[in-house]
Amino acid sequence: MLPNPHLLIGPFVRREAVLSSRIEGTIANEEDLVLFKVDPEVQDRKPDTLEVRNYVTALEYGLKRLRELPVSLKLFGELHGRLLKGVRGTDKSPGEFAIGRTILAHLAQRSLMPGLCHTPVPEMKQALAAFENFLHGPSERPFLIGLGAVALSI
Repeated sequence: MLPNPHLLIGPFVRREAVLSSRIEGTIANEEDLVLFKVDPEVQDRKPDTLEVRNYVTALEYGLKRLRELPVSLKLFGELHGRLLKGVRGTDKSPGEFAIGRTILAHLAQRSLMPGLCHTPVPEMKQALAAFENFLHGPSERPFLIGLGAVALSI
């Protein structure tokens, strides 16, 4: 009923972006985001602030895109492309699913983390397809139980 609901929701979106980005060691705060929007060239922590800004941009884009496109691998790819736009990782195929070795797989191979292995690309694609089918298929199970069943069946 508000003429511009984003005015009410915007601060919560920025707060979520700040908190989520800290998981990856990216340091920026809500004030940095506001100042960055006013003048992107002034920020001392421009790379971190830009990464957090990308979180906000991707979330806002995703919410709009859900009007036209269901939750899908295509949507995940589009969001990933926005997350990595102009920041570290932009050279690692933004918007595409990784097909190379990951750091986690490298550590597993070196026996630092026994029991982990690198999922071959065909199996990864099969697992992603099963996940997408689960999202859009009918289910009599509660969501989390069904998701766990999909994960165990792959």
